[in-house]
Amino acid sequence: MSMKVDENSELFEISLRKDASLTYITDGRSFILRDIVGVIAKNNINATAIEIITLKSSVKGAGRELLKSFCDTHAESAIVLKAEQMYDTQEEYEQACVSGEFDKSLEKLVQYYKSNGFIDINNYVGYNSACAFIFGNEIGKQVVYEIGI
Repeated sequence: MSMKVDENSELFEISLRKDASLTYITDGRSFILRDIVGVIAKNNINATAIEIITLKSSVKGAGRELLKSFCDTHAESAIVLKAEQMYDTQEEYEQACVSGEFDKSLEKLVQYYKSNGFIDINNYVGYNSACAFIFGNEIGKQVVYEIGI
């Protein structure tokens, strides 16, 4: 069940027991969501767009289970996300870049989302330190076709 997190925006959170949580938005303020909403409108695709903001889990497999359930529940939507490693400080980020840990972490995230049915659309969106994805449902595949990836 979704719960509205912020009364001033369309930010929602859903949980799977206490093991995993996912937050998402529907109001189109992010770059990736605005890009995909534009593709949907330009090509007269009958769908809404949703961006997953966070996916957290404390038990192995719980995040995957919640992600699958969310994508199944929103099958008539273009579901997008930005895979990126988060750091608490600029120093942590810089150290991860120097050590090569940043690239390794990002590659793990890329593989995780690909293994869960997401399609890399970063060539269209163009993030430098993250990777943009769209879920490979019927709507997502139609968007991918329209953007030429």
